[in-house]
Amino acid sequence: MIEKMRTMNFRKTRDQFIKFFLTGLLNTVIDFSILNLLILLFGLGTTNLNYFIFKTTSVLFAVTNSFFWNKKWVFKTKTSGKKMKKEMGSFFLIAFIGMGLNVMVATIVFSTLKNTLPGITDEIHANIGALTGLVVVMIWDFLGYKFVVFKK
Repeated sequence: MIEKMRTMNFRKTRDQFIKFFLTGLLNTVIDFSILNLLILLFGLGTTNLNYFIFKTTSVLFAVTNSFFWNKKWVFKTKTSGKKMKKEMGSFFLIAFIGMGLNVMVATIVFSTLKNTLPGITDEIHANIGALTGLVVVMIWDFLGYKFVVFKK
């Protein structure tokens, strides 16, 4: 009986992680699309400030999308009213910490690559930085959403 419960919990967590990963792919498309659109429209400039602002903006759009997909599809919570406000507050706290980690890692990687690999365009440096930030934060977000935000 206990073994069957463990197997069911493992499967549920595995299925949630797969859905979380797929939601993350959608969020990544949103993040990278907005990031690259902003770079295309306004350029990176001569300092890292534009990149920091663009990356922050793109992550904000992706995080907002993430809340709705994680709530309704990944973790399937049906809260409303005050409980939903609390859930949303917890979600955005976890997400903003993750966003801070994401932007910080992405900016550090971008700056480092820009200074050490001059033969590659800054746009490629920017996207490598963004991808690195995303990978670092994925586990943080999943665990935070599963065990803090959408816990049952």
